[in-house]
Amino acid sequence: MSAENPEPQVPQVRTPEKWHTGVYANGVGVWFTQTDFTLDFVVNLPPEVSLDTDGAQVVLSPQEVVARVKVPPPLVFQLMRNLSTNLDRYELQYGAIQEFAGPTLGTEESPQPPGDTEP
Repeated sequence: MSAENPEPQVPQVRTPEKWHTGVYANGVGVWFTQTDFTLDFVVNLPPEVSLDTDGAQVVLSPQEVVARVKVPPPLVFQLMRNLSTNLDRYELQYGAIQEFAGPTLGTEESPQPPGDTEP
């Protein structure tokens, strides 16, 4: 083929063997800096009883990050489109998914993850 008419490129996604099974996550936190969005996929751990700064007992709901993915801002649009398209396909095949009503990370109420810098 000539330089004016290059052959089309066909994406070929390959998954390293160590990632074939993936990891389970039942939550996701989202935070960002000027250059990237970070998706922290988490799994809930058993509740822990602790004391707050005033000595009052509190029940903590710890979550452990099982995977962290950083993406540039323009890729977020593609990610959202892909998720939306596949959510629609899923619901056509299996029925409506009940919306999650529990607490989430990465919302206005959530603090910045420890050790991470402010955007």
